[in-house]
Amino acid sequence: MDRGEKVEAVVVFSPNIRIGKWRIHNRAVITLEKGNLVITFPGKRSLSEKITFKKNIFNIKPKGMSREDETTLRVNSGVWNYDWITLVFDSQEDADRVEAEARKILPGEKEH
Repeated sequence: MDRGEKVEAVVVFSPNIRIGKWRIHNRAVITLEKGNLVITFPGKRSLSEKITFKKNIFNIKPKGMSREDETTLRVNSGVWNYDWITLVFDSQEDADRVEAEARKILPGEKEH
């Protein structure tokens, strides 16, 4: 991924211990900035269209990663509340680009 390049994915957070439910979100924009995986959910408009909610942004410092299939990555967020986050990309190329860059910021991984 080039600096500032954005890739979209569907994001699934593992069950929240407090509520015991999977949290599946719509599409998010995935970027890598300053050693973090940044997941940005676009702002939403309310049903009445009178209120616009702000964006939700999650900065994750990945602790681990696994490739589930050609378009799916699982990332260990290292955050108690989120645990493993599943990213489902539109294409294998998008998943490959994000995986290659994210592996560079994993603990113990060296840049090639």
